[in-house]
Amino acid sequence: MKNTRIVFILIILVLSVSFLSATIINIPEDYNQIQIGINVSTDGDTILVQPGTYYENINFNGHNITVCSLFLTTQDSFYIEQTIIDGSQEGRVVTFETNENSTASLTGFTLKNGNVYGPTYPENRGGGISIDSSSPTLTNLIVASNQAVAAGGISFWDNANATLDHVIVEDNYSYDNSGGIHISNSYPTISNSIIKNNFASSKSGGIGFSSSSPTLTNTLIVNNTAGDKGGAMYLSSEAWPIMVNVTICNNSSAWSAIHCDTGSRPNLINCILWNNSPDEILFDNGDAIVISYSNVRNGWGGTGNINEYPLFTGTGNNQYSLQEASPCVDAGIPNTSGLMLPPWDLIGNLRIWDGDGNGIANIDMGAYEYGSLPYVDVNYNAIIQPLDFSLYQNYPNPFNPSTTISFNISSELNDNAVVSIFNLKGQLIKTYSINSGQTSITWNGEDEFEKTVTSGIYLYKLNVGNKFFTKKMILLK
Repeated sequence: MKNTRIVFILIILVLSVSFLSATIINIPEDYNQIQIGINVSTDGDTILVQPGTYYENINFNGHNITVCSLFLTTQDSFYIEQTIIDGSQEGRVVTFETNENSTASLTGFTLKNGNVYGPTYPENRGGGISIDSSSPTLTNLIVASNQAVAAGGISFWDNANATLDHVIVEDNYSYDNSGGIHISNSYPTISNSIIKNNFASSKSGGIGFSSSSPTLTNTLIVNNTAGDKGGAMYLSSEAWPIMVNVTICNNSSAWSAIHCDTGSRPNLINCILWNNSPDEILFDNGDAIVISYSNVRNGWGGTGNINEYPLFTGTGNNQYSLQEASPCVDAGIPNTSGLMLPPWDLIGNLRIWDGDGNGIANIDMGAYEYGSLPYVDVNYNAIIQPLDFSLYQNYPNPFNPSTTISFNISSELNDNAVVSIFNLKGQLIKTYSINSGQTSITWNGEDEFEKTVTSGIYLYKLNVGNKFFTKKMILLK
């Protein structure tokens, strides 16, 4: 009896240690397939995938976990292109269909060669990613060269209220509609993303909306093609998206770039619509479109709108940046308080800043902000910050469950110091007021409501008066 009791106690101790420790499943060291790692995982686990090509069609199966490449731990974009999930033309690449929530995260991959084809919806939607009645977080992805009847790249279906940030959707193909993305009866947020070079045989070369009200910010929709209507986008069934600082250029179809149908009512703020063929906007039993503080070729009535050549510059993905003389510079909406803008633009430069030194933080039209400095950059901090305070890298980093943020502030500035923590969407997570003589704070991975946040990249900012330092940290569970 005594030996049995000792064995029982040992079993309990082993189980307790296993439960308390954070689980990181390494692919291919622990398992040779990502899907096997997902199958054995439990909520809160991390599947860490080494560089390589994985010929799989993966399904999260209701697991609220983080599946990531080494990009998450290194912030090196090299790993996004070198860590590939290849669907082998045998189905979609990634599926979320079991009520996964925002803690289900996919980060740092290239998803390619998905193919879904069939007679019914939603089974034939989303060659790259299908999100059905789920709300995952998708960041730092390339979704390319996938095919489907609808939504060659990504499909949002039936309350798929996901978050996309820093996602490139390119070179995808639809046999029918929505070459890049289709959003149906859903309310996702898309930010800092690029939708380009997608093709649909019928409608919405870039992105299609149906009965949805998503939000798009700091996004490019360029060089997409549709055989019929809506080279950039087609809106139907009372679709009411909100687009802020979106650049829509060089899209083409037989009819128009933005095609509004059946009660659709998009709202565009600080946008650029230029060189789309044959028309920028067309109504076909549509309702209304509200455009303000935007540059629209051939003109558009409304507050703050202009019709002037935007003077683009740049190369590659950034060829729609603005020159100094662009009429879009400082021409955005004067009051940014209600826009919920992230503090940076598409490439990480400050969005809201006082560029001309007049005390007014004007912002530009389009996805890029001219002349501002990087929001997160050591050299930037060294250029503009005084020597009487500094911010150090948190330790440990990556961390779980807590990390220490250290700083040095001269005594005369101490009373005005605040440390703020943000997620990558620019949403404030937690704020600490710094007491006199204080040199560090410890963050335990909780928000202001003592709710534990998800794995991912976070920003911490030290404000002293109107000056600040900003750095990155990684919570990895």
